[in-house]
Amino acid sequence: MIVGILGASGFVGKQLALVMRGRVAELRLASSRGDGVNYEIDLNRRTGDVDRFFDGLSIFFNCAGVNISGTDALNINSEGVKWLIEQTRKYSFRWVQLSSVGIYRRQDSGLIEVNARYGPNNLYERSKLAVDLSLMNNLDDYRIIRPSSIVGEGMTSSWGYRLINKIVENHTLFVGNSGAILNVVDVQDVARALMIAGWTDSVPQNIYIVNDPIYLSKFIDIVTAALQLETKLVRSIPFAVAVAKVIIKMPFLTRLTGVSGDAIDFLSTRRVFDGAAICKQLNFIYRGNVADSILQDYFAKIKKCETSTENKNE
Repeated sequence: MIVGILGASGFVGKQLALVMRGRVAELRLASSRGDGVNYEIDLNRRTGDVDRFFDGLSIFFNCAGVNISGTDALNINSEGVKWLIEQTRKYSFRWVQLSSVGIYRRQDSGLIEVNARYGPNNLYERSKLAVDLSLMNNLDDYRIIRPSSIVGEGMTSSWGYRLINKIVENHTLFVGNSGAILNVVDVQDVARALMIAGWTDSVPQNIYIVNDPIYLSKFIDIVTAALQLETKLVRSIPFAVAVAKVIIKMPFLTRLTGVSGDAIDFLSTRRVFDGAAICKQLNFIYRGNVADSILQDYFAKIKKCETSTENKNE
């Protein structure tokens, strides 16, 4: 079996390559930068070794894309994939796409299942939805994996680092509703979910959410124990949180307070994305420890900052 990964030099792509290595006859790695990979395919410039990469391919994993909120996200993520679909129509393979739960409409509580109403709130998530719809409308053999916030050492987002810093610096953390949930998943679990979905020929559905949620209060307990801190939790009443979500969206208040509406929503939500369906249907098991993964990334970023400071002082 010949398997190809586009975006193989990225956060998820690297992990997927590690998971796949040694399991297939040939593993082809591609990225737009060509960093330590066999092939270069650039979805932005619409160029690369497309024919050489796809010839004889059995399964294609697309982990490529840019995590930006501007119009470039639509151009690279959406239009680039449409171009790639057209370029590869003459080949027969299974397309496995890395997507995002950010395509769903926000709600304050409840279970969000795979067929929930769409409602992306920025251009980046709109671009991810556009990619999913392109696959659904143009391909017969495809799988789509929609992870929640992906965590692990080297994670592209810095929210975990910032949250732990707040705990360390303030020793008092204001949180919203009781039962607030962090919708997160370990990067290794995302890689394994992609692999299992790609390898399974007969599936009840083509799209799966991957999510290993943890209560915010439990995460804070783990962090404070690991760092030996005494942290006091101060809860806001639900009405105050709802008002804050509206007011803080005003740009000047976001700049003034340094707190965004997304941040308040993130720390107070009681919604949970349905990451159980993939377990029931594909016998998938979550093996990562999301709290430990966020802490490992925090320590790695601290070490990187210390090393950078030492180098500047030399």
